[in-house]
Amino acid sequence: MNHVRKFLKEHPKVRKILKEYIKPITPFGISGVGGILLSKNIKKFMENIKIKGDVLDIGGQRKQYKKYFHSGRYFSLDLDKRWNPEICCDAHDIKCEENKFELVIASEILEHCYNPQKVVDEIYRVLKSEGICLVSIPFICCYHIAPGVKDYCRLSEDGLRYLFRKFSNVEVKSFGNRFQIIWSMINTGLVFNFFLNIFNFPISRINIKGDSDYPFGYILIARKQKK
Repeated sequence: MNHVRKFLKEHPKVRKILKEYIKPITPFGISGVGGILLSKNIKKFMENIKIKGDVLDIGGQRKQYKKYFHSGRYFSLDLDKRWNPEICCDAHDIKCEENKFELVIASEILEHCYNPQKVVDEIYRVLKSEGICLVSIPFICCYHIAPGVKDYCRLSEDGLRYLFRKFSNVEVKSFGNRFQIIWSMINTGLVFNFFLNIFNFPISRINIKGDSDYPFGYILIARKQKK
């Protein structure tokens, strides 16, 4: 396995071909169990909420949630200009006026922020009165980075509720269980991904009641206080 990683690191063109052309049509293109569960929960929220105003998607490089909104404007925010974000800035200092957005999405972002409280305060600032924020963050998850992106923290439900203490109607939902966590730990690396990813969908449907102490992560929904 180390030889494969070394080869791909030494041959970036091969790695690019695998990522862009081969991965989507092989088991590599199947999301992990955590990703499947996260997408399912966020989709359920999106399909049951009506937003008429502007939406801000922090870190939404691919704008994958834009399809759920047919009124108002959809803004993505990112530091990397290559993704053509409508707002190019750091989430710790959002270049936008106060009380602008009816919904702010921050999916799998806070763990990459060196000061999560500052980012949450910025979300509060740019939300309209009674505006909604949707946040997801991993809990039991491997260390993960990307070019220009570091991995700073993990937050429990208690930590999330403290960060969002200015908000009202705070709801926190965990997703995942210990069996799914163990499966994800086993199913790592190119070889395992290729042969085992096909089982991710059925395993994502396994529900163990009362096993919320071992979550992949949390989804938080909260409203800005009415002024």
